[in-house]
Amino acid sequence: MKRKLLRVLTVVVVLCAWIAVAPARAQDNNNQNTNNQNQKHDQQGPTGPTGPRGATGATGATGATGAAGAPGATGPTGAAGATGATGATGATGATGATGATGATGSSGATGATGATGATGSDGATGATGTTGATGATGAGVSVGAVVNPNGTVQYASLGVVVTRTGVGQYSYTIAPGIFSQVALPIFMPVGGAVVTSLSTDGTTFVNVTFTTDTLQVLVMTQVRPQL
Repeated sequence: MKRKLLRVLTVVVVLCAWIAVAPARAQDNNNQNTNNQNQKHDQQGPTGPTGPRGATGATGATGATGAAGAPGATGPTGAAGATGATGATGATGATGATGATGATGSSGATGATGATGATGSDGATGATGTTGATGATGAGVSVGAVVNPNGTVQYASLGVVVTRTGVGQYSYTIAPGIFSQVALPIFMPVGGAVVTSLSTDGTTFVNVTFTTDTLQVLVMTQVRPQL
């Protein structure tokens, strides 16, 4: 913008100077023309050299400022400036929310077995245990039973079990160990029934059949071995 203004002012100054000098030049030209005419008429000698130029007239008034010229083209972008100094560290932000729990990692290897600890003191005595099962019946010389017609018993020696297996049919089981030798069974039916069959191994079972269901008494006694 300054350059354009200087150019305009220079042009104005030159114009003013030219305006000031123009009358003198016109006068000189008139004088020259007059001399030339006189020379023709009077046939005078050759025209002498032109005298020195007169002094420059006073500078005319400054003309009005000319219109602003069109904007010049944008100059190329300057090189990037150096990076500024690092600013001060900002205040610490608020603590973020706790993240979700991560997946459980794999189990680590089993550590070595530790040394055996010292033996602890004796514990208190435990409660008394339950009574054990009844042992087998010891050896004897005889057993007996009173059996109802339906197979239930009114009395039976320990180790004797009776079961009604059919009409007039009964099975006696004797626990092993009661008899150490052969024992013979003796039946006494009550009410008129009679024994129709009997089988035994002499020590652990007796099967008996009556003509009908009946009340009965059994006595089985161990005897001496046969010859």
